[in-house]
Amino acid sequence: MVAALTYAAYESSTLVHDVTGKVKLPTASEADGLGTGKTDCIAQTDAYYTMRPGLAAFAGVGFRHFGDPAGANFRDVFSGNTGLSWKVLPQMTIGASFDYRQAVIAKRDPMP
Repeated sequence: MVAALTYAAYESSTLVHDVTGKVKLPTASEADGLGTGKTDCIAQTDAYYTMRPGLAAFAGVGFRHFGDPAGANFRDVFSGNTGLSWKVLPQMTIGASFDYRQAVIAKRDPMP
């Protein structure tokens, strides 16, 4: 289960800037391998820019703190995204996006 709160920090006719906080609650069964049993916290900010009616660009950055279950050493990571969306018809929007997130588990040493 994820609880989230988003605040519209700025809004004009062409630009929207949101700030979001999320908490992933440890509701899945760790014993059944469905979750880590730990709480994760996420902070992110997103911006949406309407270039013309029906065409928008968006981008965002975020930070996630992972709760470490026993036997794991998850790293806290930064993430980012960017993309475009186009409203082709009133009931259809198409788009493309690029998402990036750092590795949660540190890279292992190369094998000899």
